[in-house]
Amino acid sequence: MLGIVTPVKNESRNLRFLAQTVLSQTRRPDLWVIVDDGSTDDTPKLIKSLENNYNFITSLSLPTKHMKYDPIYRYGHVVHVGLEYALKTDDIEFLGVLDADIRLKEDYYEKTLAAFKSNTKIGITSGSYIVSYRKNKSILRRERSNELIGGAMIFSKKCLLDIGGFPICPSPDTAALIKAVNRGWRLGIVTSTYAIHIRPSESWTKFLRAGLSRYILDLHPLSALFSGPLQALKNLSPAPLGFTIGYFMGILYRLKKIEDKEITQYFNKRFHRGIYKILRRTSAGERFGTDPIKRSVIKISI
Repeated sequence: MLGIVTPVKNESRNLRFLAQTVLSQTRRPDLWVIVDDGSTDDTPKLIKSLENNYNFITSLSLPTKHMKYDPIYRYGHVVHVGLEYALKTDDIEFLGVLDADIRLKEDYYEKTLAAFKSNTKIGITSGSYIVSYRKNKSILRRERSNELIGGAMIFSKKCLLDIGGFPICPSPDTAALIKAVNRGWRLGIVTSTYAIHIRPSESWTKFLRAGLSRYILDLHPLSALFSGPLQALKNLSPAPLGFTIGYFMGILYRLKKIEDKEITQYFNKRFHRGIYKILRRTSAGERFGTDPIKRSVIKISI
């Protein structure tokens, strides 16, 4: 059985399109948990309508009254709650995350589930990651060929339990991959299907939040110092400078860093991997310059 979790907050428009995506799947989920994180638009009404019309859809509503919203940690918490709920269902073997701003090819779940059968060491799968974005009034797409898409990942139950559940931390999808790889799991990308992210993180505020997140995760300061400006030059946009500014805001406000050494060690080593990147053709470069997540990826065509 497959259970998926969708976290939503004021996502009525996206959720309508997402429901069409899920309902058109050649292999529908056996359980779809939609977790409402205090929406104030029509999202609760839409969720209730879906729940009334389809018996595999259920909803959770999280209390948010008088709560100070934390955009850095909240996503991980909401998904964690939904997946813990799904785990209580008998016979669940696979669990997935499905963000509201994702569109899936109609065979997405059929093929990503088949990937687990192709290799018993695979603990997490996704399809190909395609980003859809606007440029000069045109809609363009680009593929991130070597990345799993965090907003449409599928976990085997064994893998999810092995990593201690969905992480509650900044960048929880990356943290989940780190923990899975550290425990010997492989990561599968099914190249014959895809998920499209229709709301790319290109705004100044999202880069700012990303910088704050990386500070909490203990990214090396020099990496943060250079990555924002370099990305800004590459994109011909000032928005990526928000990443560097966000990181140093974390220093200024003395935000508490995450205490999970397994995750902080990965982000600390990112700086060293950057240095060793120029040595990729040497044995030292092969040893230190390759990201362990990328080393664990298996590409599958089904």
